[in-house]
Amino acid sequence: MKNRKIFLLILGSFLFVNLFHFNTAAATAKYLISGKITDSNLRSIDGAKLVFELEGGLNSIQVAKTNNRGNYSIYLPVTKYTG
Repeated sequence: MKNRKIFLLILGSFLFVNLFHFNTAAATAKYLISGKITDSNLRSIDGAKLVFELEGGLNSIQVAKTNNRGNYSIYLPVTKYTG
């Protein structure tokens, strides 16, 4: 009887952790957006500000800035596309 209780406790804990993990992973899924900003002569633009307005009910703005080589990267949450 005692072994059965321990087994059920371990099994329940395992199921709880896995269900929580999958729900959390889906809620925090993100896309990596990256690129390079240049002028018309293909020279890198340092400090350019890129603004991403998110749809899908998030109603937030994410900002990325280019480095001295014109490169930027930002992680954006997965949203429902309504285009």
